[in-house]
Amino acid sequence: MAHGRILVVEADQSITAPLRTALEEEGYAVQVAGSATRAVADVGACDLALVSLTLPDTDGVELVTALLGRRPGLPIVAITPQPAQGFTARAVGAYTFLEVPHDLTREKILTVAANALEHKALLEQLTAARQAGSATLNLEERERQAILSALEATQWNKQGAARLLGLHRPTLYSKMRKHGIPQKRPAST
Repeated sequence: MAHGRILVVEADQSITAPLRTALEEEGYAVQVAGSATRAVADVGACDLALVSLTLPDTDGVELVTALLGRRPGLPIVAITPQPAQGFTARAVGAYTFLEVPHDLTREKILTVAANALEHKALLEQLTAARQAGSATLNLEERERQAILSALEATQWNKQGAARLLGLHRPTLYSKMRKHGIPQKRPAST
């Protein structure tokens, strides 16, 4: 079960409802802000923000910029009916975007949220390692561990692990070979 605090900034209940339902069922604590003013007030307590780019009281891209100004490093997922707006939000610092209505599936919502939070955690680890004076991070070993964790989380279901990692299955197989990870779960010793 997932844990984390997610702020959903959206005025449209038809969009808020599926987001909130999927996230809460997965174990996330969800807070909804229906306006930019409320979002700015609530952003300090969240681990991830899902931000509508079509709010009635502000330009969504400006709100993304404002939230990142208050919380640098906060992963923000833009919500938009127009991909061009989503790409603009990414250009100012959003992690990614969900295109409504077709990206509002439970699987897509949960995958994007998990990936954004994992990205945040990895950036925090990188920052901590740099502050600790670590000369190098073994990225190869981190990738190997991420693959093994995804395989364990999905009980070695490669399709599910690839989905968790945001990879295509052939790419996962290639990375498994590269890291010497067997195709089948090793027997317990």
